[in-house]
Amino acid sequence: MRSPSISRPLHRAALGLLALLAGCTTSAEPRCASDDDCRPGFTCDLERFVGECVQIVEVEPCGADLCTLPQTRCVDGRCQAVSLPPDAGVSLDGGAHDMGGIIEVADADPGPPPPPTLLITQPTADARLVDVRPVLTGEVGDLVRSGRVYFVLDDGAVSGDLSPVDGRFEVALDLPLGHHQITVVAEQGEHRVEATVGFTLNGRVLRQGNRLILGDRPFRFMGMSAPLLYEAAWRQAAEGDAAALAQTFDAAARLGLPAIRARAFDDRPEAATVLQRRPGSLAPEGLAALDQLIAEAEARGVKLWLTLGCYDCAYGGVDQYLRWAGYAVPRVPDYTAFFEPGDLREAFKGYITSLLDRTNSLTGVRYGDDPTIMGWEILEGLSAEGVFDGAGGGAEMVDFVVDVAGLIQDLAPDQLVAAGGDGFDVEAQPYGDLADDLTAAGLASLLDGTYGVSWRRHVGLAPISLAGIHLRPDALGLPANDAGETLGSRWISGHRRVAVQAGRPSVVLTLTAPAWGGLSVERRRVMMEAWLDEIALGDWSGVFAGSFYPEGEGESDPARWGVLPGAPLEDPANIYADLIQAAAEELGR
Repeated sequence: MRSPSISRPLHRAALGLLALLAGCTTSAEPRCASDDDCRPGFTCDLERFVGECVQIVEVEPCGADLCTLPQTRCVDGRCQAVSLPPDAGVSLDGGAHDMGGIIEVADADPGPPPPPTLLITQPTADARLVDVRPVLTGEVGDLVRSGRVYFVLDDGAVSGDLSPVDGRFEVALDLPLGHHQITVVAEQGEHRVEATVGFTLNGRVLRQGNRLILGDRPFRFMGMSAPLLYEAAWRQAAEGDAAALAQTFDAAARLGLPAIRARAFDDRPEAATVLQRRPGSLAPEGLAALDQLIAEAEARGVKLWLTLGCYDCAYGGVDQYLRWAGYAVPRVPDYTAFFEPGDLREAFKGYITSLLDRTNSLTGVRYGDDPTIMGWEILEGLSAEGVFDGAGGGAEMVDFVVDVAGLIQDLAPDQLVAAGGDGFDVEAQPYGDLADDLTAAGLASLLDGTYGVSWRRHVGLAPISLAGIHLRPDALGLPANDAGETLGSRWISGHRRVAVQAGRPSVVLTLTAPAWGGLSVERRRVMMEAWLDEIALGDWSGVFAGSFYPEGEGESDPARWGVLPGAPLEDPANIYADLIQAAAEELGR
C-alpha cells in the first residue's frame, strides 16, 4: 500500500535508504548472476541492486512513531532489528517514516513472535451500566499479522473476532439485562493472553404516556407473583440456603418472565423473618434479605415490583400498625386511625422513607435510585369496606393515596407507583358493560361504593404512575362457571377502558388461578387462558401471574402454581406453565 500523503521525493529517499540496507550483505551471501544463484524466496536483482539477492516484502504500519530506533525496520506490523555489516556506512537517526507500498528489504529472520499485551478499557470492572448499550473497547500491543484477537462472553462460547486498528479494538454489544463476564483473548504463536471484566447491564422501566418503556424500547411483560420470595431471600441471607430463591428465579427464566412481584414488608414482631419490629425499628436480618433479593434480581436481569403493606393479610399490615397503637384486637372501623392523617399514617410513611433511603449492602445502590426496582405498590388489596362508606366519592382514601404516593414519588422519582386496590369503585358508569354484567350477577357492590374506594380517582392522581388491578376470582365472588370466566374478562376490559381515559399504563398486579372447589384442572386452564388473551389483546402493559411457589411450598394456597425443576414446561404437573410462557412471548413481541 502506498500512502497518498507521502511526497514522491520523500518516498524515493526512503526507498533509496531501504535499498542500501538491502544491498548490504554479509560475506556469506555471494553476488549473483541469476535467480538460481539465490536461496529460495530471494531473487537476483540485476537493475537496482546489481548482482544482489533480495526479497520483496510488504511493510505494514507500525504505529504513530514507526521504527525510530537505529537499525530497525517494520515487519508484520512491528519493528524488527536489522543486522548490518560493519562497513555498511549506514546510520539510522530515528527519523524514519512509513512509506507504505511494496519495498525491497534484505533477508532477515524476525524470530518467534513475542507475547502480545492486552488491556480492556471499557466496560470497567464491576461497572453498572443503566440504559446504555455496552461497548467493548481496548488495546492490544505487539500483535503480528498472524495473531488473532477475539472475545468470549458468559457461557464460554466464542462471541466474535476483533480486528484491531492501530492496536485498538471496539465493538458494540447487544446483551440482555443482568450480570455479564467478558474475556478478550489475544493469541499468536505459542502465546495466549487474556483480560476479563465483569459488569452489570440494567435499565429503568418508566412511564411514557399510557405505556411503559424500558430504556428506549416499549415494555410489555408477563411476570410472576411470588408470595414467599422474601422468605426465600431471608433464608439465603441468614442461613445460606439459596435453593428456594434460585428455583424461583430459574423458573422465571425458563418461562421468559422479566419481572417478579414480591413483598418488601413483614410486620410480625415475633416472626424470624420480621422486617419491622415496631415503627422506626427495622431488623438487620430482614434488611439483609431485601438486599439479597434485589441483588439477585439485578444479576438475573429481572425487574421487581415490591409491595409495602397489606390491607388484610398474614404478614402484619394495617392490623399490626393498629396493635402497635394499642388496639389489642383491631376491628374494621378502627382502620380510620390508619388511613386518616395522624400518627399511624406517619408511621407507615416513616417505614417507606427508611426503606427507600436504604443503600443496598451488596450493590451499593440506594433503593429509591435502583433501576432493578420497577415500582412500588402501597397496599395489597387496598380497601375501606366498613371504614368509609364511599358517600363522599372515596375522598378519604384519595387523601391517603395521594399523600403516600406523593412521598414515594419524591423519594424515588424514576420508579413507578400504584395504589394496590382490586379495582373497586364508587360509581359504575365509567366501566361500560362490566357494570351491567356485575349487576346481573348480583355483584353490583364491587362498583357501588361498598368498599369505600374509587379506583377511577386513584389512577388519575398525579403521583400514581399506573393503573393496577387485581383479578382474584374467589375474592371478587365471581361464580365458578362460564359466567365467572366472562365476568373475569369484563373486569379486565372495563378497567382498561378507565385506564385509557386516565392516560395511564394498565397492569394486572395479581392474576390468581381459580381456586373454586370442584373445578377441573382443564376448566381452570381454559379460564386462565381466556383472561391472559384478554390482557394481551386489550393492550395491557403487563400482568403478574400469581401465586408462584417453589416446589414443596405454598400447599395451603389453593391458587398456587409452580414449575417443577427439570420437568418440561408442558408436563401436566406444571399446570399453567405453558400458558404463561405463551403469554410472555405474546406480550414481549
